[in-house]
Amino acid sequence: MKKLIFSIVIILSFNSINSYSHVDHYAKYNYLEYDLFRNDKPIGYHKYEFKRDGKNLIVDSEVSFKIRKLGIDLYNYYAKSEESYINGVFSKFKSITNQNKKDKYVNI
Repeated sequence: MKKLIFSIVIILSFNSINSYSHVDHYAKYNYLEYDLFRNDKPIGYHKYEFKRDGKNLIVDSEVSFKIRKLGIDLYNYYAKSEESYINGVFSKFKSITNQNKKDKYVNI
């Protein structure tokens, strides 16, 4: 019983703490794009777009890659997400992911 009460106290104490994100180090960037490689061969990309409105920031992300062997797709991954920050504080996150033809969603 003591462990349960202790766990509840810890969880409740974390809910009252504001989480400040380190988004200032992206202040000079509007767009980033990376090529993804496996065994020195390109397999996909990862793109970020930064949209600002005053002190508010939206980060759009898109990633896509495919691993093939002998002409057969072994792994196929695509995800698109949007993160929102208000005055440097994380506000919300949503994403859509397709991993090997299975759709997954996140809304925080």
